[in-house]
Amino acid sequence: MLKLKLGPPPDNDLVRHDARWKALAGYDTTPEGALRMLTVGFTCTLITYGLWSAFVPGALPVSWPSVLLTLAVLSAVVVVHETIHLLAFPAGGVGNAVVGFWPAKGAAYVEYMLPVSRRRFVLVTLAPVLLLSVGVVAVAAVGVRVPVPLQWASVLNAFGSGGDLLVVFLVLRQSSRSALILGSGQALYTREV
Repeated sequence: MLKLKLGPPPDNDLVRHDARWKALAGYDTTPEGALRMLTVGFTCTLITYGLWSAFVPGALPVSWPSVLLTLAVLSAVVVVHETIHLLAFPAGGVGNAVVGFWPAKGAAYVEYMLPVSRRRFVLVTLAPVLLLSVGVVAVAAVGVRVPVPLQWASVLNAFGSGGDLLVVFLVLRQSSRSALILGSGQALYTREV
C-alpha cells in the first residue's frame, strides 16, 4: 500500500538507530542550499532550451497560454516527475515509499524508507530529467511531433530537476560505489558497506 503524507518528509528510524549513517553534506534546507538548487535548475533549463533550439527548429513557440493551461501543465509536470521517481524504486516503491506534499515549502516529494544502492539511487534520481526532459527532446529530434505544452513541460521539468542533479553530484562525490543511500526527513544519508 502506498503511504500518502501532507507535510514534511518523515524521519527514518533506520538512521536514528545506526550511527554508521552519515548525513550528506551540501544537501540542506539553508538559503545557500536553495540557491545551489536554483542555480543548477536554471542552468538545466538553459541547456534544455538550447537542445530544443539546436535539434528541433521551430519548437517552443512563445505565446500566452491560458492561466488554466499553464496551471495544468505545471501540475502535470510535478505529478509525472514524482511518479517517475516512485516507479524507479524497487517494486515501484509500493509498500516502502511515502508520497507527500509539503504545503509550507510548496514541494512534492517521494521518500523511499529503505536503503538503496548508490547506483539505484542515482538511477531513481535522474529518471525524471532523462525521461521527461532529455527523452522528450530526443523523441522530437527524430521527427516525432511533440505537442507544444509537452515541449514546455520538458523545459519546466529541467528547472525542477535542479535539486535532483545537485544531489546526484553530491552523492557521487561523497560516497563509494558500494555505499547505501537512505532518506530521512529533509536529509539524505550514506553508509559504506
